[in-house]
Amino acid sequence: MATREKDPFDSDEQKHSDSDGAPKQTFEPEIDNPEMFMKPACECQNCVHWTQSADWTTPDLEFEGHHKRVCKERKIQPLLRSARHPGKTPKIFTFNPGTLTKIEKQSYLKTLVHGEVIPQPVKLLTDTYFSDEIQAALGRLNYKYSLPIQSFVWPAIFRQLNVVMVGGPKSGKTMSYLPALCTFSTAEEEKYRQLSKYKGPLVVIICPNSKHCEDVYDLMKKLFENSATKPKIALMTYPVHHINSVDIVITIPSTLTHCLKSRTFNLKRMCHLVLEDASCLLKNNHEEIYKILEVTDEMLEHRMCSTKVQFIVASTKWTSDLQKLLKSIYVTPLVCIGNYLEAALYGNIQFEVKFLVSQNKKHYIEGLLRDKSHLFKTIVVCHNNEISDLNKWLVRNGIEVMALNDDSTKEQIEVCEEEWAFMRGGQYKVLLCTDFIFDSLLCITDAMWLVSYSFSATWTRFIKRFSALSSHYKSPWETNEEEVKPKCFLMIDENCEQQMTKVLNLLNRLSKDLPPSYQKYASAFKSKTENEKIDNGIEICNTLKLFGKCGDSLCEKRHFVCEQLDVSENLPKSGKLVFKILNIKDVTQFSVQVIRHIDLEGKVKEINDDDLRKPLTVSEKRAKNIKVGKFYAHCDYTPEGDVFMLCHVLSIPNDNFVEVKFANELVLQTLQRKLYELPPNLEIVDVIMCNLIPPFKDEMFSARSFHVTHNSLQTVEYKNMILTGDIYLQLDRTFWLNNIAQVLQVDGCDIIKFNLTKHLTNLKVVELSSNQITSLHKLCEKCGITLPCYLKHTAKKASKAKEVEAQRAFLDDNVHEVILSSAVSPEEFYVRLAKFQPLLENLERDIQESISKGIPEKHLNIEIGKYYLALDSHYELYSRVLILNIQDSKALCFYVDYGDEAIVELSKLKMLPSKFLIRLPFQAIQCRLYGLSPISGEWDDEATDVLYKYMFEPQSDVFRSIYVQTLCKDASETMRVKTTYSVLMKDGFGDNNVLINQLMLDCGFATSIFDKIDDFEIPRPEAVEEESSDSDAGCLEVGPEEPNLEEIFGDDFDLEIIDAEEFLEVLGVARRENPSLALENSDSNHTETIHDPINSQIDQTVEKSNCLTPDVYWSQTENTVKLKIKLIGVENYKTNVVQKRIFTFSSLLNEKNYELKFTLHKPVKMANHRALGQEVVVVLNKLEPVEWLQLTGTQRRMRFVHYEVPEFKEEAKRKLLQLDITDDESDENDGEAPMYHVISDMDSEFDEEIDSSESDL
Repeated sequence: MATREKDPFDSDEQKHSDSDGAPKQTFEPEIDNPEMFMKPACECQNCVHWTQSADWTTPDLEFEGHHKRVCKERKIQPLLRSARHPGKTPKIFTFNPGTLTKIEKQSYLKTLVHGEVIPQPVKLLTDTYFSDEIQAALGRLNYKYSLPIQSFVWPAIFRQLNVVMVGGPKSGKTMSYLPALCTFSTAEEEKYRQLSKYKGPLVVIICPNSKHCEDVYDLMKKLFENSATKPKIALMTYPVHHINSVDIVITIPSTLTHCLKSRTFNLKRMCHLVLEDASCLLKNNHEEIYKILEVTDEMLEHRMCSTKVQFIVASTKWTSDLQKLLKSIYVTPLVCIGNYLEAALYGNIQFEVKFLVSQNKKHYIEGLLRDKSHLFKTIVVCHNNEISDLNKWLVRNGIEVMALNDDSTKEQIEVCEEEWAFMRGGQYKVLLCTDFIFDSLLCITDAMWLVSYSFSATWTRFIKRFSALSSHYKSPWETNEEEVKPKCFLMIDENCEQQMTKVLNLLNRLSKDLPPSYQKYASAFKSKTENEKIDNGIEICNTLKLFGKCGDSLCEKRHFVCEQLDVSENLPKSGKLVFKILNIKDVTQFSVQVIRHIDLEGKVKEINDDDLRKPLTVSEKRAKNIKVGKFYAHCDYTPEGDVFMLCHVLSIPNDNFVEVKFANELVLQTLQRKLYELPPNLEIVDVIMCNLIPPFKDEMFSARSFHVTHNSLQTVEYKNMILTGDIYLQLDRTFWLNNIAQVLQVDGCDIIKFNLTKHLTNLKVVELSSNQITSLHKLCEKCGITLPCYLKHTAKKASKAKEVEAQRAFLDDNVHEVILSSAVSPEEFYVRLAKFQPLLENLERDIQESISKGIPEKHLNIEIGKYYLALDSHYELYSRVLILNIQDSKALCFYVDYGDEAIVELSKLKMLPSKFLIRLPFQAIQCRLYGLSPISGEWDDEATDVLYKYMFEPQSDVFRSIYVQTLCKDASETMRVKTTYSVLMKDGFGDNNVLINQLMLDCGFATSIFDKIDDFEIPRPEAVEEESSDSDAGCLEVGPEEPNLEEIFGDDFDLEIIDAEEFLEVLGVARRENPSLALENSDSNHTETIHDPINSQIDQTVEKSNCLTPDVYWSQTENTVKLKIKLIGVENYKTNVVQKRIFTFSSLLNEKNYELKFTLHKPVKMANHRALGQEVVVVLNKLEPVEWLQLTGTQRRMRFVHYEVPEFKEEAKRKLLQLDITDDESDENDGEAPMYHVISDMDSEFDEEIDSSESDL
């Protein structure tokens, strides 16, 4: 009998007849239900019954002599967790080396291994399942044994497990997955037969940049070097080329998304997805990576077979983004970490950093260990010469210590290790040791506290110390907040400069909110390091020269410039440069021969126009300090005499020989002593094209783009061209030129025959960016280099058309009252200065007026990074926005005054007049809570909810008084804002003023690395005398004279005015300022902050009205509200509920207009309504089944609204205790004014009510 998984159509009894001739049974079809679905080509009785039966209502159908096919349910295994596929909480295990020898244990203890399933490690290459050809290739690469990470990852990949591995540059991460995937790709017919009809790749490897892709590609070619069966491997960098079919694709994120959109290939056949160096990918290409993962999940939804996608992640660092990705993977991966420091960050240990001088370290550690050393297993690592003094100091202060120095014997170490193992809680001793003892002779992994008293001589030994805590590392899935976490104390003194660069990088990874004193020290240390490089004559980083920045924090090249060292007085600094290209060094970098220079005044200076393919005349001065890429004169000895030819050095194989290339493309090896210095009149320099960077967000130009550029320029005979370019910078014998072109003079006119910038753009090997030369200019100004004028003086006339620069609101060091506008997390939220709120409302009112009058229509060329007016889809109002991205016919807009984002159609964008751009600085100020980092590596949604809780006053839509104090600020590289402020934020509502930073710590959402967070005092406003009514009136912007009500309504209008001032405010003559309101966008899951669309139109809210207001009687049940509008004989009317809270009614009866418009107490939905002759009855359904205390959303009585008391059956009178309490409902004049003034953003502009002034009470 065939075995199968349970089919979704099967009941508890078997409904499929057996294939061995079992007795025939009466078939009972499964009952129809919404979860039932049909399988293509399925021939089980259920499917046949529901698809082919002539009578579907017949229960008893018999099937004989029919071939039975087993129908298996297709189990979809997605790549990521989602609401539809939430997955289960995994049970995480740690690798247990109990069955291994002591030597093997010490080897495997270097790797942290967590997972639901942990395979046995493989040590020998012969024990793997690699194909014979791959094993032979590994043998040629000198592989005999597996590295620690490889020993776990190799068997895991063959078991189709998902894998996340973290290790250093030489830990074997790439070779942990490449041999296995190469083996899979050669077994295509057997393993992937079900997917053979598709042409896409089986394996997709995504790398952070093209250089990384090329390294992986070269390594894969070595594995298939002598293989008889080779898969099709595609290195998909740029320019993107078409491929027919491929087995393995190696690419970068942006190129992959481009290929998928252009349908160069699809992912229908993909079975293995690899993220190489995931920490860089998630940092620089976060959105693209998750988009690719979503596309993969969508593909799996439509895959007709059960073949899953194996997900492999390799990374050099453990980051919060990587942790988030780990927890989102549907099938929990095997985690292998081969770096002690990254394992500590994975285990979420706590760090405490202390900057102090060396003399104070003993006092600090004594205070740290006092009364706690017996509670936590503590190991202190220091230098050998510090052991004795520190031991005496701690013993003198009553702390029990075990001390081991470099002179300790083997017996002493074993006794100490045994005593450590058998110590119990409450009796712990502090272990003092050196790096040598800990690294080579001790095997301790269960310490709770690690104190780095002094830094190691090498960084490798320093990170080895973290292995002392490894037994306590927990998976991110194991979130037990009650458990005590291991802790590391870093003591940094003046003797740590040797490792300070890496220490500073570590501290920047631990927290973004570092103290100002630290930031000042870090900046000074960086300047000191760069100045030392200048003194040592280190070359400028070529990546910095090409792109204006260098992303490698450990780069050994120079990143500061020096006027004496880098600026050549013999070379021009501005004007035009005429040159010939001698050699192509990169896509935008060339070695050139300078022919002439034309200054800004038009004066021409001839430099050298010799044909460099002919012999040179040199001074016969031999070259010293030969460098790769430099040009020299090569001496060739002939019978006629010495002949000197121009050449440039390609490589230096040894101390005697060099490999050179001549102008005629000849390449040969020659003796170094044959190279001479060039003649002084021959200027050979480098030229870099301005503002051209790699496409697809690549960090450097790909090898393919270089070859395409080189071949293309050869076809146009670039060496015969004389090119001209505008000088924008001159440093280090390098010119940055713009507008490089071949210019011909015809009849006195300059004609561009060849434009190099346009040529490279058409090849799609570059894209334009103005950041490169701007960054280099800023660097020069920072380093004290005075830049010349790069444009002609006549160009000043164009300065009138200079684009107006936008200004942004900012925070200084004082305490400010702000409005919390929107929040993404405690790491990113936006505030507005409360004092500018009236100005913002006036600005938006004027914007609406300008729109209504008509802004001159222009054909808008919408560009990313520009400012426009965007239409709010909710209320048809315009606000100032910044364009972040454009896709199809929609734009992602950032509301610069509110801090939120929205997708707006391009047709709903309008030009932002410069007067509205400069009238008020952008109000949204980006902040983050100072001194906090998320306790679990990423901020919980509950932490953001805490911020929103303090946005409004209780049970109202009025913004809360919030106060902030700035402690430090950082430059931001995003388009949204230029500065991010780290602030202390305090609630200013009521008397209990909570410091929200401390609240985050108390709630367990965050941790603090440094000292406790200091509080600050809220400034109290000065008392204002009651007689100062003139100033109050001025705040309301009332005109000089009150309007005459008789002139407005006439003498015969029947109107009773209780509060004239309030009535005038309703008319729009004067008003109080109303804060912006936050509304939750019902179409999305995030909260979107928008301005008040009704009250922003201050002067347009109320016009003169002749409408009458009918009486309304209302009653309620638990789920409904019933309104009776008292109008006799009404037949035609209009009624509606706007935005779920604004009730409107209008009718024309006996030539009189009747209108109602007021805000309801709670959100509702219209149920039904009809006219009954004496009245109009409207029934509203409550969205929340709660009892309403009143009908309207205002806190004061509306005279036309009456509560209809329901009829009750008479009951026996009860005896009640009479209390002397007045009935507020019967009191015509309430004794006190409302404590708060609440105006909803959905209040009617006709019925808005304002608090009465104190003079009316």
